[in-house]
Amino acid sequence: MKGRQSFTLIELVLVITILSIGFASLLLVMRYASVNASETHFTTIAHWLCQEKMEGILSDRRDNGFSYITSANYPDENPVSGFSNFTRTTEIYYVNLSNLNTDTGSSTDYKRIQVTVSGAKAPTSVRLWTIVSDY
Repeated sequence: MKGRQSFTLIELVLVITILSIGFASLLLVMRYASVNASETHFTTIAHWLCQEKMEGILSDRRDNGFSYITSANYPDENPVSGFSNFTRTTEIYYVNLSNLNTDTGSSTDYKRIQVTVSGAKAPTSVRLWTIVSDY
């Protein structure tokens, strides 16, 4: 008796089914990875734009003094120059050391600076904040 030399129809259907399930799973993983890569790209750009604005404000503090740091000197950017998918806002207000998140409404020796960047394709907004003093 000769050895078995071919596949049966049932074996062939079984192999095709297993390969189909494997390829479908692989396609789902590839789709998920590409979506996450795109979100990471936009989040990275948003963080860079936040940091750029914050560094500019802190440079102005050093060069022009504490009183120069006001919201009027940093208008909202919609869109950010060179980045049409992003908007950038800056909030600056006086705070007390006892509560760094609430606007005192009057002049103190401390200001809270918050820069927020959001984008049409970014999953979330990116926020950076710091406190500067008049010392």
